[in-house]
Amino acid sequence: MILRRLRLATVLTCAVSLTLLAGVGRAEGPVRIVREAAPDPAVAVVVQEVVVLRMRGPEAMRRAAEVVRRLGELVGAGEPLRVAVRARSGAADLLVNERHLVTADQELARLNLTTPEALAAQWAARLAQALARNTVRLIPPLLRLSPGQSSTVTVQASLPGAVTLGPFDGRVAAARVAGGTVVVEARAGGSTVVPVAVGSGRALLPVVVRPLAGTIPEAVTVRVSGDLTDGALIREAVRRRIDQVVRREPGAVLAVGPFPPLDGIASETDRLELALRVAVRSPYALPVDGVARVAVVREKVQVADPALLLISNRPEVVDADGILFSEVVDARHPIRLLYHHMNGTPARPRILSVLLRNRSSHPAEMLLISGLAGPSSDPLFVGHAATSRFLQNLAAGRGYVMEVPPNSDYSFAAQTMAPRQMVSGILQLQLLRGEELEVRVQIRLPWLLEGTVPLPVYQVAYPHPRGVFPYPTVTIHRQVELRGAVPLVELGAAAGLRDVRTGEALVGDYGVVYRLLLTVAGGPTDAQADLVAVAAGGVARGVFLVDGRPVEIAIYRPGEERVLGTLSVPAGQSVQVQVVTMPAAGSYYPVRLLLRPRE
Repeated sequence: MILRRLRLATVLTCAVSLTLLAGVGRAEGPVRIVREAAPDPAVAVVVQEVVVLRMRGPEAMRRAAEVVRRLGELVGAGEPLRVAVRARSGAADLLVNERHLVTADQELARLNLTTPEALAAQWAARLAQALARNTVRLIPPLLRLSPGQSSTVTVQASLPGAVTLGPFDGRVAAARVAGGTVVVEARAGGSTVVPVAVGSGRALLPVVVRPLAGTIPEAVTVRVSGDLTDGALIREAVRRRIDQVVRREPGAVLAVGPFPPLDGIASETDRLELALRVAVRSPYALPVDGVARVAVVREKVQVADPALLLISNRPEVVDADGILFSEVVDARHPIRLLYHHMNGTPARPRILSVLLRNRSSHPAEMLLISGLAGPSSDPLFVGHAATSRFLQNLAAGRGYVMEVPPNSDYSFAAQTMAPRQMVSGILQLQLLRGEELEVRVQIRLPWLLEGTVPLPVYQVAYPHPRGVFPYPTVTIHRQVELRGAVPLVELGAAAGLRDVRTGEALVGDYGVVYRLLLTVAGGPTDAQADLVAVAAGGVARGVFLVDGRPVEIAIYRPGEERVLGTLSVPAGQSVQVQVVTMPAAGSYYPVRLLLRPRE
């Protein structure tokens, strides 16, 4: 009796699609043997998770293994399978394609409480049911492609058969069957599902087409001035340059690194070669990973004093999104920018960034010397740290060259602030090529794009410094004799700068570089003198370069003093010392410098 006729297609892989396992109790594969222990011990042949037959008695395992072997030969032949039952005296045979698979005899029928022909009919029905299932597996099970990209999907079916494709959106992707695979080519952004059928089996192939999140160049050149001994500056310069040259989809974010150790680089080194991993991620585009080969090249640039000081410190505590400071400057003259802001929002982080816009039709190149710090909840710390880093980089001429194409902008120095955290930064820009430049400081929530904050922040605030001030470098030459305590300069009050538009005074001289060139004449005997800093305003910190040696002062309160160094003056001779400093944002200036002989 023929119960069912099944037509099975050829599988799309060269591997055998029907896995046959002779082990006991194994869960893998579409055909397997399972030993059933209780309540009635038996050995079962399972096909596609359907128990087709059970064998009992001492020969059960051997007979089950033979069934598995014969079924594997039939399936492997790749022919349409026909399941039938042939009755004979006292027994019934289960046939597949007229070939004997197994016999239901009187003993097996008795154990199953039925007749041989009925038992064989049960086996045939279950086998037909199992073969009709035909599990189809796709490798990979999901495709994410960019327009124009193609990919090959391997189709694995438990039973051989011809592969066919169901209807799908051909505007998103094209798909065809080719040589044991399905080839998919992405056409346009969107998503579709390609049905893949093998005989009676079916699987769905989701296809998502998105643009790539970005394009990573293979080679990048970073131009650095001064020397290559400052690992932090090298990392900053490399990240800025890679950030510029990696093309990204809107909203994509960039990750660079990890960096190799950059400590112990000799001061005479002129070139570094780095291979850095770069990742570009976006929720709206496909991820991109690559390696950028970076050449860090040392250049000689003569650092010039800036003509303008731009200060963004009002409001100091910001509770809105928008533009904090914006100014268009004649970029042929160097400028210095100082910003010092806190995120005043109690529950939301914010990102502060600096935007440079080249408003001309010619490319711009500029040397950037920076000192960045934060985020931190300590205003004195971030101002002090930014000042220390900037002064040391400025004294060594350490910076890097930034490029801004014509009529375009670049946003950098982005720092994320948690609620009630502050960031501080000092950036000196010296144009090497170019014309007009717009400098902007802005703040936004993390999920807003850079261009979505076009309006200024209108917020009533304490009058912290803000504006544009000319010639922010004060050079003082002093010649003194050691006859008593000698006042040298009142830092934070000596510059006398005023905003070029409003005339508002720059209280505290924040952002102003002081260079004190001191000549001390000795008396008739050898003498020593202390260079002393006295807090004359409020709680303050300070950083000083004494003959190039950094001296950092911890917190000191009004009236307290700190010794920066001691000078030894031989009898009848003179000594010289140079002190370079800058009032640190977040501290309360003025701070008085004086020279006091030791008793």
